[in-house]
Amino acid sequence: GNTVLEAARNKKVPAASSIAQGVDSIIDDVKVPETLSRGQLILTHPVSAEPCFGRAVLLLAEHDAQQRNSMAFILNKPSGLKIGDVLQPGNDRGTTVLKSFQHEPVYVGGPCETPIAVLHQLEQLDKVSHKICEGLYYGGLDCIEQAHYLIEEGDAEAKDFKLIIGTALWAQEQLSGEVLQKHWIVSEFGDKHALSALCMRHFAPEEGNTEANYLDASMGNVVSLQNLAVSPDGASQWKIILESLGGEFKNFASVSHVQAEGFKALLLKGQEDVDLDE
Repeated sequence: GNTVLEAARNKKVPAASSIAQGVDSIIDDVKVPETLSRGQLILTHPVSAEPCFGRAVLLLAEHDAQQRNSMAFILNKPSGLKIGDVLQPGNDRGTTVLKSFQHEPVYVGGPCETPIAVLHQLEQLDKVSHKICEGLYYGGLDCIEQAHYLIEEGDAEAKDFKLIIGTALWAQEQLSGEVLQKHWIVSEFGDKHALSALCMRHFAPEEGNTEANYLDASMGNVVSLQNLAVSPDGASQWKIILESLGGEFKNFASVSHVQAEGFKALLLKGQEDVDLDE
């Protein structure tokens, strides 16, 4: 028998949509932590020179405290593609997955090419998943396949899963160094339900982002997704988290793209005090 499916019948958890509250307004109990750890959100600094990460919100899924290697997924960069556009039937597993997820949106998780991943909240899939923090997990194709069986049995819905292609990876102490250089702003949520709801939220892609833009139909491969910008809908979540942090971060949330370009030179020179009203 399918042990994952049997566990699911006895252990239901709320769908992400049922607890998706507080993500469209100021979020309580969010702060800048002193150290990096899994389950934190990393926000691109408004004056970052990295176009791939502009106004991105990333979930720190792995962080080795000793080696300081890190991995994160961008949460708010919808590709405009569906999984049916990027995953070919080809074999029994692909056909099985497409039965439940063919029309589900795919997100760009970062510039590093990796197999498709899935973000979810279902503890009953823990045997085929990696735990990020309380109530939040990620997995690969094995997890997506098991998720299909949950959906087929009525124990989950396709919208309870967020499908991601690509990751952001950092070598030893690289992320820590970039945080000190003000490339990133790190945030930590006290309310893990609010964190899960935010991570599982779906965002509308920017108009014009369609499979014709990013899919090489002859090869069946997604191309140039790393150059895709965060959509306006996704950028709104970046702004809300910064505003929730308060203080100088609230001011950062109001920095326009034009202002940001003007501030980059100052950031590179190490000047920390920038007058946002100039």
